[in-house]
Amino acid sequence: MAKPDLVDMYVTASGQIFKDDGESSLAPAFRVIPIAADDSGANTIGVPVGGIYSTSAGVLHVRLA
Repeated sequence: MAKPDLVDMYVTASGQIFKDDGESSLAPAFRVIPIAADDSGANTIGVPVGGIYSTSAGVLHVRLA
């Protein structure tokens, strides 16, 4: 079984999330983070269970159901 790639994550003062790309530089961790009010709304826009979405207030959530 292959193990997942684990990389360091960094958040800038402005709230942008970056990951270590393994080549001595940082890359955006997410291209687009979908916005939804709750797990039901995240499901409607196609976020898979375990996927990340944000509320309109900018809080990150993991879809659980």
